[in-house]
Amino acid sequence: MSEIDLKRFFLEQVRLFEHFPADKVEEIVSQGQLASYEGNEAILETGDDSKYIGVLITGHAEISITDNTGTRSVLSQLGPGDVFGVMSILTGERLSADVIAGNRCYVLLIPQAVFNAHILTNPKAIAYLSRLLLDRMRNMSLDIVAGQTASTAKSDDPYALSLLTGQPGKVVALNVGVSQIHFGIYDTKDSGADVHGIVDNADPAVVCITVMVGTQVKTQMREPFPITELFRVMQEATRLLGDAFTFHAEEVLAIGHRVVHGGSKFSSAVVITPQVITEIEALSVFAPLHNPVNVEGIRMAMSQLPGVPHVAVFDTAFHQTLPPYAYLYGLPYDLYKQEGIRRYGFHGTSHRYVSLKAAEVVKRPLAACRT
Repeated sequence: MSEIDLKRFFLEQVRLFEHFPADKVEEIVSQGQLASYEGNEAILETGDDSKYIGVLITGHAEISITDNTGTRSVLSQLGPGDVFGVMSILTGERLSADVIAGNRCYVLLIPQAVFNAHILTNPKAIAYLSRLLLDRMRNMSLDIVAGQTASTAKSDDPYALSLLTGQPGKVVALNVGVSQIHFGIYDTKDSGADVHGIVDNADPAVVCITVMVGTQVKTQMREPFPITELFRVMQEATRLLGDAFTFHAEEVLAIGHRVVHGGSKFSSAVVITPQVITEIEALSVFAPLHNPVNVEGIRMAMSQLPGVPHVAVFDTAFHQTLPPYAYLYGLPYDLYKQEGIRRYGFHGTSHRYVSLKAAEVVKRPLAACRT
């Protein structure tokens, strides 16, 4: 963006400056600091001292908070012209939320002294910031109340690791891979009735199915079958464990699908929609052996059980907080910008569970367990 374009941007697209004359805007900008941030890099972090109010020039970012399970809740999405750091700059309190770059962002950081001298003295600018602050505080309050309600409801399960609920039924986890299909059938009333299974189809001539509940293990050999027959095969195999543990599709309340690669697009689990499937398929360039078969499993399950929620859980999501110095390789930068070549991290579902379970066992907040 040229200097002329930059001046026009601040005058025409930044609502904070709409009641300032052009020379005053130019003065404020000249005393600010221009900076760039990579995707997933923290522009401002919770707990930091208030030093700046920021204006996003290019890219997109989010204002978000993290709860005690490590789950990030987005309070506001930011685009070009939006401002951030408002609450802290007005109150003088430490930052109460993170501002995280969604992709490469170019921002203007206005120091506290400049804000006090030029913006704080403009009543219309303060009125705009006050309305903006009110909206964001309302979002934050709703999120906190929801978190407190969930915490109270599950005080014996602070990190929501249990699938036990008051509604009888089964929650199914599917991990459809290239040579194996792993599945879990979790009973929402009795964790002792949880069934785990492995369908090993590495041998093109025969399929080996192993099912387990408690100490009971059963094995079945059968002919290969198409993915569309998976639920029927699961029912036949689990029947070997006894009627009490036989899988019945009509008992399913929800299905979680493991997906290998979510790229930079998915930083948490998502309810699957046609758009999500399209995006997972587009990310197959990063996991050509895995994402396509993951999608096959998703399509099959959604076609046979369209009335229950289907959720995609990504191996890469846990690692989306990696800073740029950790995820960028020592390669030409254009390979990252144009091709998305970077470190993404894998097996995040296991890392997330282990970290949350460890925090539960030692009875410490997740953030306090970081080393």
